[in-house]
Amino acid sequence: MGQRLAPSRYRAWGSKEASESTMKTLTVALAASLVLVGCLPADTRPVPAHVTVRVERDPELGDGPASFTSDDGWKVTLQELLVSIGDTELLGDKCTDYSESGYRRLLDLNRPGLQKLGELFGLNDCTLVFGVSVPHDDTVLGKGVTADDLEFMNTASVAVSSESGPTTAEGMSLHVVGQAEKDGTTVSFDWGLSDRIDFLDCRRQLGESFESSLPLGGGKSLSVRIVVDPRNLFQIGLDPKLAPPATPTYGFHGDDSPPQLDGVDPAEAVAALPPMSLVELIVDADQLSGDANGRVSVEELSAVSVPGATLELNLAELLRLVTSTTLYRYEDTGQCAVVTLHDRGHGDDFF
Repeated sequence: MGQRLAPSRYRAWGSKEASESTMKTLTVALAASLVLVGCLPADTRPVPAHVTVRVERDPELGDGPASFTSDDGWKVTLQELLVSIGDTELLGDKCTDYSESGYRRLLDLNRPGLQKLGELFGLNDCTLVFGVSVPHDDTVLGKGVTADDLEFMNTASVAVSSESGPTTAEGMSLHVVGQAEKDGTTVSFDWGLSDRIDFLDCRRQLGESFESSLPLGGGKSLSVRIVVDPRNLFQIGLDPKLAPPATPTYGFHGDDSPPQLDGVDPAEAVAALPPMSLVELIVDADQLSGDANGRVSVEELSAVSVPGATLELNLAELLRLVTSTTLYRYEDTGQCAVVTLHDRGHGDDFF
């Protein structure tokens, strides 16, 4: 598990001389680009539609850091919620995609308000794709996010709960830090998740059904949003807005498939469980079966079995493979196919 004891929140500014040099360089580059543009052939394709994609923390959590009371009576407060999200694209059999926003943004989603994720251009019958994954070195930084945050998310060591036993992975796609309080007991947590999650074939809800595609007529502009609700990391079946995931109709990789444990999809293994908060179980992992030091570790979560699951599933695996995918809602009540991958390019990604 990656932990940062004293996160840095400063940004250095360049000198006046450096700024003037940069402006001169940009001026020369702009002049050269204008000459090149004059030599390019005219684009005769139809004018595309313009889609702006934004992200926000669920507005129900109010202003300031996220804080909520769970169904089992614990007050949960977050000190940090960093998410590496992006790779937006328009896809579909009849979709004409003029561009893709193939970069990621590292966003502080413990702050309220809309944040820009990307701009896309396309025509005809398209659906949205986006992903959550470990950031690159050139990932775009959101408001309040620093270069130190990016380096930490890209290189931090993450404790792993896997079938082969405890191990570690490098890098985080999500970092959540906070605490739970109840009746004089306070337990903190500092967790990193490294799995890549692809959200495919995303469709908005229209009335009682989901639309077949975005209405991308020529020259039209529309905006869509992704709502991030950290409460869903700590609960199962309690979010009335969360649509069940769709079946993927396409994917980025030939081996796209739901995560498997003993050949079983963990989401199916807990499907029969009643709606429930997990905070009491999380706290008990430290206070009852753990070392009772007031801090819940991944090792302690790994030692707790999920009661009622049809698969031998521990609490760390439940958070990593099931509830972590439910943090993200397309257009608040929309539906996506969800695919979790374990390869970020230099090793397996785990929680």
